Amino acid sequence: FIFKLSLNMEKRRVAIIGAGIMGLSIGTLLSDTHGRELDITIVADKFTPETTSDKSGGQILPYIPASGKVDPGLEKNIIRWTAATVRHLQELSRDPATAEAIHLARVTGYRLLGGKAPLPFWRDAVLAFKELGEKEVEGLKVKVSPKYKHAWMYQTFMLECPSYLPWLMERFRRNGGLVECKKVSSLSEFDGYDAVINCAGLGARDLVGDASVYPIRGQILALKGVNLDAIYENDKDTDPAMVYIFPWKDELIIGGTADANDWSTESDPQTTRDIYARCAAAVPKLAEGKVVRTWAGLRPMRSTVRLEMEKRQGRGPAVIHCYGHGGQGITLHWGCALDVAKLVETALQLTTPTMAKL
Repeated sequence: FIFKLSLNMEKRRVAIIGAGIMGLSIGTLLSDTHGRELDITIVADKFTPETTSDKSGGQILPYIPASGKVDPGLEKNIIRWTAATVRHLQELSRDPATAEAIHLARVTGYRLLGGKAPLPFWRDAVLAFKELGEKEVEGLKVKVSPKYKHAWMYQTFMLECPSYLPWLMERFRRNGGLVECKKVSSLSEFDGYDAVINCAGLGARDLVGDASVYPIRGQILALKGVNLDAIYENDKDTDPAMVYIFPWKDELIIGGTADANDWSTESDPQTTRDIYARCAAAVPKLAEGKVVRTWAGLRPMRSTVRLEMEKRQGRGPAVIHCYGHGGQGITLHWGCALDVAKLVETALQLTTPTMAKL
């Protein structure tokens, strides 16, 4: 009798606001682990390929926001979330068909330094890390500008969101997940739900009145006609002008900019020329390439990621927030999704453990 009753129990309703990498990851994880208990709907006014996440460069590498007051626990959480994401991607990479479908690749990277710098906090979060010796740096100068006197070598994943997000969406839909295309103006629109997960990114400014979320504009270029198989990026503490070069499957991605409180999503021609010039100065081989497209996106920056269950009075759905990841949503996405899933399990008293293999 008890078993039959459990089969007939009404599913709990969960809404996820936002269809970027956070919303889709959480939706996919919950539908994988709790699909029999939950009806899950992703609600957003933009879906892939129109989300901010689609504009990501794709490197799995964490950082600490350089400006503003930083939560003292942020570094610990960033390392933990990054490590969980790396483990998730390692699992996906074991299936060649999946890795090919989402354009997932293990890549060697070089952080180029204008001077000596303390070792980075993220060195244990990536797949491998090494501080290069003097002779190794000299050997690297065959490929990069001689102005770089020091360098770190590391291994990490490159993950192309324009391929990964549709893959997550297909998985979510196959698990029975629903989508609704509309702009959400208030959490009160979900009073009939059991839980609401806010992954609105920059939209949280208006949705929940969080003025601490602000845009950091980034402009990126795609090049063809030149091949590099490694990541090259400079260290902003020893060489302030931003340089990063990411190898995608079919093109090179170079950037970039970090313009705080700039709301423009239009590519600026002069910025395009500046990015190309300084990246080619750092890695001269780029001069062989041709810019085939440019785009700009707005990173949803906050001094610390907001990932918590809101304390609310009275009846209504449980409200869980997950936003403010800046430019590292792709780096933190699966770790954050696991934490959100635990909060949902607690709020709705779900019994199935959060274990998912994609």
